[in-house]
Amino acid sequence: MSATVTLPLSAGDPIIADAESRRIFYFMLLNLAFMVVQSTYGYLTGSLGLISDSIHMFFDCVALFVGLCAAVMSKWPPSVRFPYGYGKIDTLAGLGNGVFLMLISVEIVFEAMERLFSNASIERTSELLVVSSVANSDIMSASASPIKSKKAAEGHHHGENMQGIYLHIMADALGSVAVVLSTLFIQFTGWSGWDPLASCIIAILIFASTVPLVSSTTKTLLLSLNSDIEYNLRDILAGVSNIPGVVGYAVPRFWLEDIKKEGGCHHGHSHDHGESDDPTLLGVIHVTASQYANLADVEGRVNLSHRAELFTRAAALVDGETPIDQAADTSEEEVQAVKKETASRWKQPRLLYFAVTVCSLGAIEQGWAQTCMNGANLYFPKAFGIDSRSTRDTFIVGMINSGIYLSVGLLGCWLAEPVNALLGRRGSIFLGSSICLVASIASALSRTWPILLAFRFLLGVGLALDNSTISIYLAECAPAAIRGGLAVSWQMFTAFGIFLGFIANLGVYDYGPNTWRLQLAAPIIPALPLMILIYALPESPSWLIKHTGRYDQAFVCLCRFRNSNLQAAAELYASYLQHKAQDSLASAKSSYAQQLLDLAMIPRIRRATLAAHSVMLCQQLCGINIIAFYSSSIFSDAGFSNFGALVASCVSGFIMFVGAFPAVLLMDTLGRRTLLLLTLPVMALTMFAAGLSFMVPAEKPAHFYLLAATIYLFTLEYSPGMGPVPNTYCAEVFPLSHRELGMSSSVGVANIWATVLSFTFPALLASLGAQGSFELYACLNIVAVLLVLFLVPETRLKTLDELDQVFETSSRRFVHSQVTECLSAVQYYVLRGREAILSLFLTRSYSQHHNGGGSGGGIGHRQPSSDEIICATDNDATTSRVSAVDAGYLDDPFAKLLSGVGDVARRLPLMNRGTYIRTTGIDKIVQAFLSSAPSQQRKQIISLGAGSDTRYFRLVAQHPDIDRHLCCLIYLSPDEADAVLEYFCNGGGLFHNNNSNAEPAPLAIVIYEPILPHDAFGRTMVSNLTARGIHLQTLHRYADLRQQKTRLERNGFKKSGGR
Repeated sequence: MSATVTLPLSAGDPIIADAESRRIFYFMLLNLAFMVVQSTYGYLTGSLGLISDSIHMFFDCVALFVGLCAAVMSKWPPSVRFPYGYGKIDTLAGLGNGVFLMLISVEIVFEAMERLFSNASIERTSELLVVSSVANSDIMSASASPIKSKKAAEGHHHGENMQGIYLHIMADALGSVAVVLSTLFIQFTGWSGWDPLASCIIAILIFASTVPLVSSTTKTLLLSLNSDIEYNLRDILAGVSNIPGVVGYAVPRFWLEDIKKEGGCHHGHSHDHGESDDPTLLGVIHVTASQYANLADVEGRVNLSHRAELFTRAAALVDGETPIDQAADTSEEEVQAVKKETASRWKQPRLLYFAVTVCSLGAIEQGWAQTCMNGANLYFPKAFGIDSRSTRDTFIVGMINSGIYLSVGLLGCWLAEPVNALLGRRGSIFLGSSICLVASIASALSRTWPILLAFRFLLGVGLALDNSTISIYLAECAPAAIRGGLAVSWQMFTAFGIFLGFIANLGVYDYGPNTWRLQLAAPIIPALPLMILIYALPESPSWLIKHTGRYDQAFVCLCRFRNSNLQAAAELYASYLQHKAQDSLASAKSSYAQQLLDLAMIPRIRRATLAAHSVMLCQQLCGINIIAFYSSSIFSDAGFSNFGALVASCVSGFIMFVGAFPAVLLMDTLGRRTLLLLTLPVMALTMFAAGLSFMVPAEKPAHFYLLAATIYLFTLEYSPGMGPVPNTYCAEVFPLSHRELGMSSSVGVANIWATVLSFTFPALLASLGAQGSFELYACLNIVAVLLVLFLVPETRLKTLDELDQVFETSSRRFVHSQVTECLSAVQYYVLRGREAILSLFLTRSYSQHHNGGGSGGGIGHRQPSSDEIICATDNDATTSRVSAVDAGYLDDPFAKLLSGVGDVARRLPLMNRGTYIRTTGIDKIVQAFLSSAPSQQRKQIISLGAGSDTRYFRLVAQHPDIDRHLCCLIYLSPDEADAVLEYFCNGGGLFHNNNSNAEPAPLAIVIYEPILPHDAFGRTMVSNLTARGIHLQTLHRYADLRQQKTRLERNGFKKSGGR
């Protein structure tokens, strides 16, 4: 017979049962005992070191008690009230111990300093030495087990409790060592200062050792994540938003937590921490999902559920499920409106062009405000008594001229983002034009130059708000098909404002001593109607969605800016999909300061910032603002009369306005980067020629003609290139989350450099003369060419995803590619190399090697451009393949070998999945073909294309005895492609058999078309390809599966299928 007796659980059982708690408890008792001994002998001997060490040991006992409680409580199981357990108590105890040690260290240092300067003596040093030595040996022996625990937790950021205890133990040991050493020094030297000095040194060491502990525990308690984890979480959350059926998510909260497993803390000797030692990322996220969530959510937000069929058709149009002309319930008017988006892209509602006209007033205001000083420079220095060429007067004139630039760069542009968030696009433009109106009137009424300088600063703030906002407003209101062309309007009408400013300067030329006042007040002419008319326009739909969530108002605004409600609904639905992730992350939205840091810290945004700031810097290095500000002074110093100088400047402004018109068409055909690289070298030559014109005596007519002609040619080259490109480029390279701040920072950089250049030009003109100044700016134009070549990627016709890919490429790799391409171009065009050029980013084809052998010399001249386009397309496909391999989608050992690029920028998951589907799908078809006939039958695989496809090498590795052949037929006409099909279908190829009775070899053809030309995605891709000079004629002739099947059957194939 047996009986089971259950004894009540005592309070000490949790301490004794756990090894970690048991070690802490035993050491606390030992520490308490030696505290009594040390305090007693310290009092008897008068040793500050022993007394301070005993006080320290008292705090150690308190800290050990806290650590003991934390060690016990952290093992408590989770409860309903605390579902994540009590693990953070460990961290809290570590923080408390760290702060304890810091306070103790500070207190000991103060006492040591006081004792050191009071020259207190220490007695009975022999007994003191014995007690401190015994205490030190016992502490070191007793700390053996906690040290083991510390070693077991090395590299583990969640052992804060044991780290804090370990620091207390080491502090005790160091304190005892300090007492022993100081006692020995006192006995040998007789100087009592060794005791407080040793205490001070040990206290400083202890304080320094606690800083990492306090820092790590604070970050853990604040639930902070390192930048790598945060960056990966952004990608993961973006993927969550893109899951079909997910409306969005809210309240994303993530933190690192240590999940303690049973027995995980009992193996301090082990070096293999395993999973139990790894920090685990925990989080909570509220996801809203529905089978038709996206569509239903948009309808609910717009509050137009009675128009559900409209948004259903719009969603199908955006998703590309059905071509617009085949969609059900679509009217003929809607079909024609959608087709006109690309066929007749400039046929837009009148309200859109009215918006362009109103916004152009802001650009005119900008140009006029710049050139009003051009004429005023001839008068106001004399009115204020600062017309001498002294250093002081030159400095003041330079400050007044550069005042608007300085205030834009240092203040105005940085206010644009918060003002836009608060007042909206229209409110920001209204505020900016109001400031310009007040500042222009006040500048004209100024009685002293300091007052004029102050209001020029205020004028810069208003111009910054308009400059940073109007370009974004137009880009957000305009359809994608004409967005680039409309973006040119800012620079075009800025040039028109410069021209009007010159006309106004000329109109009041002989008004009298107050001429400069009228010139400075003239910018109110465009500012006043801009203030009145801006609220006649709708608010930006993107701003309404981003800052207010008012999809209903955004839909109304879009309907006014589009030719049909279907187009407005489709664009609203697309905007909803694009903004969904940002809306769901509203609670975790970055602060203004964090967004500023993101411009330099996040790689994709950092590269976009570098490119945007570089192109803005180039705009200033070219010297156009010097022409705008000082052309009248330059012409006057060259021997022109005041009237003649104003007339010459007026002609320059007219040329700048007219010269901007070609950019409307060239911006989206040649591209932004190409325009810059074509115009900057010519600008350098004309600027250099302008400098050489000063070698001709001023009294000769040739001097006048040469100087005027070269300045006019410079302006003509500037107008379609460096004029419109920078603003357009900066408005599109930044992601939506940082677009406003990125644009503002770019404007700030441009104006800061404009300040430097305009401020230094008077002094430069005085020291180098006109000739030296012009030649210096000619050299700066060459510097601008190099900056564009190596730091500014092309962005023409790039979608948001494609821009991400462009700026995910490292700057080092981009520079390397440009150097390689330049060397290849020099070899081919300059050295007239006849050998095929093969490089990482540029491959010249076989036809270039024999460019003289064909008929028609024109083909030989056009071929290199096409080859470069083909190679660029292949490079992009190669990068996608390597990205899919790196992400684990594909197992392809040949991908990196053929690419030659090593690691590449990670592509989006959608692109990696597309690469996987395309590769594995064709692989399965090829394998099915190889197994479709007896193994002894000969088979032929022909790859039609020029891509660096690895399938050839993978097949050779799998089937070493296979016959293979590659045939390059690129972008054939439909008739030529059909002839190729017919050739193989009729028995052509390597296995051609003249015996008509022989059994034909199996033949299969795989046609992989990545797009359908008539859906939304297909139209965008066709537009991009066309802009690059690629015309896929076969794609348009055989635009769907039915036409492809008919084609194959007509050419001899008996069976076809596809999807």
